[in-house]
Amino acid sequence: MIKIRRYLYVVLCLLLLSALLVGCKGNTGAGGLKGSAGGSGLKPVQPDTETEEPEELEKVYILKEVNLSECTVVLLKVGGSYREYTYKYTGGTVMMDRYGKNIPAAALECGEVFVIELNNSGETLKSLKESTQVWTFDDVSQFTLDQENEILKVNGENYHLSDATMVFSGAEMWTRYRLSEKDVINLIGYEKELVSIIVETAHGTLAFSNTEEFRGGYYVLGNIMAGQITEDMRVEVPAGDYSLSVAYKGNGGNTPVTITPGETTVIDLSEFEAEAKKTCQVTIKPAQEGMVVKINGEEIDTTKTFTLEYGLYRITATLDGYDVWSRLLMISSPEAAFVIDLTNQPSGGDKEEDQEDNKEDGKEEDTEDNKDEDTDEDKDEEESDDDGWTDNFINDVLDSLFG
Repeated sequence: MIKIRRYLYVVLCLLLLSALLVGCKGNTGAGGLKGSAGGSGLKPVQPDTETEEPEELEKVYILKEVNLSECTVVLLKVGGSYREYTYKYTGGTVMMDRYGKNIPAAALECGEVFVIELNNSGETLKSLKESTQVWTFDDVSQFTLDQENEILKVNGENYHLSDATMVFSGAEMWTRYRLSEKDVINLIGYEKELVSIIVETAHGTLAFSNTEEFRGGYYVLGNIMAGQITEDMRVEVPAGDYSLSVAYKGNGGNTPVTITPGETTVIDLSEFEAEAKKTCQVTIKPAQEGMVVKINGEEIDTTKTFTLEYGLYRITATLDGYDVWSRLLMISSPEAAFVIDLTNQPSGGDKEEDQEDNKEDGKEEDTEDNKDEDTDEDKDEEESDDDGWTDNFINDVLDSLFG
């Protein structure tokens, strides 16, 4: 009887061990990519059906290039060496986003992660579908970079940013070192690893050299940025083409500037220095009779053209029945003409701010300004070149300089 009990006990243990082994084998998911939230705000995209099997790692690719004229795509295999593969696509190739919606080849975005299926020849794509086994986090504008320790932090969570992370700005591939904390990016990852980063809004750096004669002066970049010039200054700027104006004590001028994503554009300010002080012939025409106009506190005769050295000036206008009108005037060109219209600033009324540029005969009119809730006077900049009254002159800069 004791032998029978011992035999049954051994059989029961073997059955339990067998069940455990089967369970462990079923959870291995060998080589499979698994969607992982990886932290607050990161949203994995799960397969549409519970029966859909995980994509194998060797079948997951990053889109590097789309050639619409030759109907080809270049893919980078995720993992390992990121080897490149070029495949053709046809009108019969099924292209889908992660939600199963058909997309045209022109809508494919470099940096997205796909799973593919090839025809019998292995040269043409039967299907190209966005992977559902990696998480995505779009439009990330607040994050920190620690390049030395290979960390990108979002919402307090650390993610591994390595040289293997593919970074794209449009069709251009970047190294991770070109990323800026000012950029707006889309993240694609697997667990804590960043597989791909797509830069949606890229930034570059504007720097000044030879600033000796301009320290304490001012710069204006398009109508997006302005400030005081300091030694060896560097500022991050959205990529694009701009007009740059600099001025200080008779020195200055204007030049076109291109800010390239992830790169530094250096402007040599010695090119704006002059042996003789540069001056501007300024004409100001009040739209209302009886207006008193002052520059740096001194009243001017608006019936005559007057001369100002290149630089930054405070201009104010007053008239009974209207609020005080106050702007900054940037002088950086040989001639300038402005119209001051107080029509939209009735005394005692709220200062709603819509700017409308009226260009006629080389003159521009500023009708309304941006509202500054922290001060009694609006503080915007006037620019003396063809851009006329510049939007805002960056309220934060003005508050720090004059607030």
